[in-house]
Amino acid sequence: MAAMTPKTVLSVDLTEIGSLEIRCHCSAVTSLPVAGGEPSNVFTCPSCGVQLWGEKDNPAYNLVRDLMLALGEWNKRQKTGKTGFRIGFTLDAPKS
Repeated sequence: MAAMTPKTVLSVDLTEIGSLEIRCHCSAVTSLPVAGGEPSNVFTCPSCGVQLWGEKDNPAYNLVRDLMLALGEWNKRQKTGKTGFRIGFTLDAPKS
């Protein structure tokens, strides 16, 4: 019989996500509120000045925008009770 290994996990409901964190290569973090709608179509790191996206047809901008809009819409639907279920995800905790 195989031994069971204890595992620590973190479960997150999508309604618990209030903002997205944009992390630049310089380690600066900028928080964009999900309820704020679409991000600015130009985003420059406030720490190092590198432009992370600069136009609406940029793939990075489109991915961030779509994620923010999806999370915002899901949060609205949950608050109005228009769904009969919840969506989330589970992360394995780092091994110590």
